[in-house]
Amino acid sequence: MRYVVCLLVGLLVGAITATTAANILSRRDPYPEALMSVMKHELESASAAADKLQCEDDRYAMSKLAMLVGDIEVAFPAGQTPDRVFQLYVENLRKAIYKAGDTPCQQRAQALTDLRNACEDCHRDYR
Repeated sequence: MRYVVCLLVGLLVGAITATTAANILSRRDPYPEALMSVMKHELESASAAADKLQCEDDRYAMSKLAMLVGDIEVAFPAGQTPDRVFQLYVENLRKAIYKAGDTPCQQRAQALTDLRNACEDCHRDYR
């Protein structure tokens, strides 16, 4: 009976150790996911401001998006030089952000939709 208990305890400790080691070895860089989460939050806040009847000021969100788009090439792909297609997507996103920031209130919702589409174009190929 003692051997069975020792065997079960050994299996349990081994399983816990193997799970912990697998989790440590499979960790990814959290920066790209965090960057995308912040950009998504700022895009949603700019869209909410544009949906208001009096079109609240969303310059803060747009300036933050313009600042964050510069970090995309650093974050993706991890440790490698981004390819030409990826750089084209980033440049299209940058143009869409500046265009959305410069549009008048009446057309801002459409400009933000174009910005969201620029995000989705890249996500379709690189997510």
